[in-house]
Amino acid sequence: MSKVAASTVVSAAEPSSEGSRGRAVTVTTIARIAGVSAGAVSSLLTSADGRGRVSPRTRDVILKTCRDLGYQPKDPKALNLIYPELGGYCFLLPKSIENGLHGSSYYSHFFSGVVEALADQAGQITFCQFDEHMDYHAHPEALPAPLRSGTATKFLCAGQANLSLLESIQAMGARAVYLGQYQPLQGMASVVPDYASGTRQILTHLIGLGHRRIAFSLGPLGANAYNILEQRRTIEAVLAEQKINLPPDYSFFGVLGAEGGIAAIDNIMRCSERPTALYCFNDSSAAGAIGRAQQLGLRVPEDISITGFDDVPLAASLHPSLTTVHTPITEIGRTGVCELQAMLTLDEEDVSKRPPRKVVIPTTLVIRNSTARPSM
Repeated sequence: MSKVAASTVVSAAEPSSEGSRGRAVTVTTIARIAGVSAGAVSSLLTSADGRGRVSPRTRDVILKTCRDLGYQPKDPKALNLIYPELGGYCFLLPKSIENGLHGSSYYSHFFSGVVEALADQAGQITFCQFDEHMDYHAHPEALPAPLRSGTATKFLCAGQANLSLLESIQAMGARAVYLGQYQPLQGMASVVPDYASGTRQILTHLIGLGHRRIAFSLGPLGANAYNILEQRRTIEAVLAEQKINLPPDYSFFGVLGAEGGIAAIDNIMRCSERPTALYCFNDSSAAGAIGRAQQLGLRVPEDISITGFDDVPLAASLHPSLTTVHTPITEIGRTGVCELQAMLTLDEEDVSKRPPRKVVIPTTLVIRNSTARPSM
């Protein structure tokens, strides 16, 4: 194997540790066995980004050699780089989710599942937010502190993804699992609800009640999030199967929160032939729709049936209580931890070569009081 040039100079008093075989292991020892220069080893183990000035292949060789020799550097970041299983856990959410875990019961239930799965394990889990619009390749100094410092090596992510962040996590030898959204990235695992099945269950329920004029609050125009695309694809498929042709003004695009549901009802009131049911992409949107419908004098479900998706705690306490799809959010969090731990048993090279993995968790329809047979 050819030597790799590196600009870092190793001093004569180089750091060493006693390896698992009881003998002193130094940077020179690692370099000799790995077939690289001592500068390359030092560059990698002291790098801020976990990559150093070495090629990915050389990086893998150095880290494998360190593990084989049982090398234990005193620097915690270098130690976690060699042994990612020793690093802490970190739960990451985008900054667009205001107030973080306190601002969303949906994501707080993800976190609860993660904490439950880690209850019997040593170590800690931190929470951090990231900028979904930041180019972290261009600005590595802006990476979330647990990743930048190397204190965390096991990441559970949710919300809108940032590809440069995920690639940075992988490049630094850490492991990551995405919750609730599918990320088709080599070496990445995702745990998602069965959005397609849930959507089909809702539409089967509405059509079974006799609804043929169904309006849809379809989320932001041009959105490419996995959950939105899965629901839209399934809606199109079911309507085609049932030979239901709907006018264009039955499809509303807008935000996914309560404001989106309010806007959908306002649009429904302008339709020449009013829909008898409204499908909302999440419970928050459905809650906004119910409130707005009642403000305008529409009875739910007598005048219009309204459905949600996710079954957050709010759904059962609405008046009327919301027919929705239960997504086992806490279970998704627990499963994410299991997937992450399975990844830790693989060498970094094996993880990087693994095709994207998607674990789909079943969803179930919860019929409550916001749906009924159409009265007209």
